Amino acid sequence: MLLFPFILLVSNLLLIRMVQAQRHYCLSEDLNPNMLFGSNTIYETTRGKVEHNLLPECEVKAIWTLVRVGSHYPRKSDFKMWEKMNEMKDVILSNHRTKARGSLCPRDLDALESWYPVLDITNENMLNKVGMSETTEIGKDLVKMYPKVFKNMSVPATVMYAYSSQNPAKQTAQVFLDGMRLAGSTARVINLGEFSALSVDQSCPKYKDFLTSPENLKESRMYKAQMEIKEMLKEVSHRLGYSYDLNFDVVFQMYKLCSFETGAYLGKISPWCAVFEKRHFKIFQNDEDINSYYTMGFGSTYAPRLGCPAIKNLFQILGEITKHTPDDPQVTVLFAHSNTLRFVLTALGIAWDSTILTARNVDVREDRMWNSSLMVPFSANLQVVLHKCQNYKVTFILNNYKVLYSTCNSTKCDWDVLRDEYEDIIDPLSCNFDFCSHQLNSIGHNTHVHFFVTLLVMFKIIW
Repeated sequence: MLLFPFILLVSNLLLIRMVQAQRHYCLSEDLNPNMLFGSNTIYETTRGKVEHNLLPECEVKAIWTLVRVGSHYPRKSDFKMWEKMNEMKDVILSNHRTKARGSLCPRDLDALESWYPVLDITNENMLNKVGMSETTEIGKDLVKMYPKVFKNMSVPATVMYAYSSQNPAKQTAQVFLDGMRLAGSTARVINLGEFSALSVDQSCPKYKDFLTSPENLKESRMYKAQMEIKEMLKEVSHRLGYSYDLNFDVVFQMYKLCSFETGAYLGKISPWCAVFEKRHFKIFQNDEDINSYYTMGFGSTYAPRLGCPAIKNLFQILGEITKHTPDDPQVTVLFAHSNTLRFVLTALGIAWDSTILTARNVDVREDRMWNSSLMVPFSANLQVVLHKCQNYKVTFILNNYKVLYSTCNSTKCDWDVLRDEYEDIIDPLSCNFDFCSHQLNSIGHNTHVHFFVTLLVMFKIIW
């Protein structure tokens, strides 16, 4: 007879503890707030510490760099969605101040009350101030890392650049080159215009069909169905004073607004970030990693095929230089979006994990290589450098982190070894866009078993 009251008491105590825990976290009092938002992470938050030439004793003959676009304003559809947040803001304020529900601390609630949509729809997909600043600095950093290449008055380097057809790739290129000039670069600059290999996924019907296929969405749906997601939705809803659980799409828009506003204003965190506790951000990061792993990474047979044309460009350029060594260093800089960078990293075998990422293990795989916040933040960049030593050597740097090439057991590898490893992969007969209009024998997943299996253990990022 005493059992039911006891269970009720325990339930009430657990509820009180949950409310107290939610009340305990106050964003405005947090001296170390979350700044990781997957691919919407600001570059400076996660960049590495490599700021120098990895082989200073050798001569740099070529640099090939793929740069992701900088922090930018969102798409028009997001602007329209966020305009509705004013109504939601009023409900949250009413829940707290009229209905005595919700657990946002007073300062966070005041910050939310002062919020209004400040992102200008006319700036759709254009760089914001943070993106302009970071892209400029990355351009400067390239010159500082290789002063003998970019500040050589007697033998000036030649910089050739190209960009994808999607905004703000061209704008990112212009700002990056401005940064190089501000750092004192004397290089000749040649604009190659739009490069189709940087946006092949936009004109690939087979890939677009795959994105919405049940097979592709399987792991993502499994992750969203887990109890952890349901608990997060319940906690956020209770934190905001709702008497029912908000759905994932609504809460995700709050997260997206939080990340874009934080990425647009240096040193200022969006009031919408107060909606979440710190551990909730990890859930959204996991969700993006699962989704991208099976659409743009090692969980998809399409990803390496879509990245192959860009790495074919890389190996063709380096190969020509090793055969006909020019006096002036050759620099190629390509500008594209996060999906292209993911395709290229997958095609190269960078950020490969020996264990397949799934909805069941993503929470415990915190040390995984496939981590969007570290791999593809705004302004992410992959730098491949050809050095003339006694023989030709190649180094890889991703976001100022060294990349270890396992075959050479080093961050510095002989060109001949790399060339031989990739020779068959970049063959025009296999590295082309034909698959976009023809049925694949194995569409979708199982990259680990089928495609590029010889490459998938080649690179490890030294985070």
